[in-house]
Amino acid sequence: MTVILPMAKYAIQPVVVKDGVRLVSSTASIPYAWNEPVKSGFIAKSATDKFLVTVENGATLEDIIVDSNLISRGVECARSGKLENVACFRSKSTGIILRGGIANNIRSGHNLGQGVIIAESDTLLSNFLIFGNRGDGLELQKWVSNNSIVNGKIEFNDKFNISLYLNSNNYFTNVNIDRSGRYGINAVGATATFVNCQLWRSFKSESGGAHIFMEGATTINLIGGNINKGSDDDGGGLESPTYIAKAFDSTKMTLNIVGVDAANACTGDPIYGAIKLGLSSTLLTDSIESKSDAHTFTPIAPSDLVKKKEGQVFYNKNTKRLEMYNGGSLVGTNGFMQGQNYYDMKNVIVSKSSSQRVTLSLGFEVSQYTRVGATLELNMRRAETG
Repeated sequence: MTVILPMAKYAIQPVVVKDGVRLVSSTASIPYAWNEPVKSGFIAKSATDKFLVTVENGATLEDIIVDSNLISRGVECARSGKLENVACFRSKSTGIILRGGIANNIRSGHNLGQGVIIAESDTLLSNFLIFGNRGDGLELQKWVSNNSIVNGKIEFNDKFNISLYLNSNNYFTNVNIDRSGRYGINAVGATATFVNCQLWRSFKSESGGAHIFMEGATTINLIGGNINKGSDDDGGGLESPTYIAKAFDSTKMTLNIVGVDAANACTGDPIYGAIKLGLSSTLLTDSIESKSDAHTFTPIAPSDLVKKKEGQVFYNKNTKRLEMYNGGSLVGTNGFMQGQNYYDMKNVIVSKSSSQRVTLSLGFEVSQYTRVGATLELNMRRAETG
């Protein structure tokens, strides 16, 4: 059954859309500013802790603006419910909660909590705008996996633009993640893949922040797209962030960056903390060849980096690659011929014993080079010449 409401402003108590019902209206212009009035749709009539609209299994909510007026919660959609062209504003907590199913052409902004929460697995969220919320923009809750988030913008949220907590196999495609108050992506014990996404101007609240925060057994894959630092649209505010990725605990987390334009990504060094960059990553170098599956970064004391020594490795900001001090000068770490080994060309000595591990310190001395503040550990095969 389809129920069509004329385009008007309806002051309502909480509404439940039942199984088999398609509730449709016609939306007027959708507000973007905090205090811009809503000219049509539902507006909360009186204070309540309930959702203003609940969409049950088998029901559809379509072409409606929901204004909670800061006195109710927003919209909750059940697993087999559907939201189509729905906008939610000014919830006193979360704007929209999705418990699976399909949500297309969604807007959620200026809520006092999160913009959108995905609370169950197998959700498809597409063609969306999540903006200006006091909490996180998009939160994927514990054990929520196999979700697809496609074609949208998550921007100007006061906390994290995206929060991932103890979940896996979540995929983001063509998503613009811009100007978060804190981390653009906050990932704790999570695995997620971002394809052709834009990660811009994160952590606007203070210096020392990063686009991505990682904790626990976390893997983040960035494939294509770009990462940029920046300030507010009018040129004011803090130019941020300081880092691309940041971590505090000792758990080794993996960040794979492939085909991403990160030339203007941050104001400081790319990585802070115990984060491992996959060998396929293009952030630091194109083709370091070794038997290791990753470059493992762990903090070391700055005093260890004061003096330049043979075998010390530097990150060159100009060429965006690692270079090594060979005792007289800094030389590139990439072989010129296919199959050439890193240590063959650079005369790094590898023991003939069963131990094949070499540890090189990252350092600084030359103005165009930056101190990474870490050790680079490579597991390498022994050269045939010894």
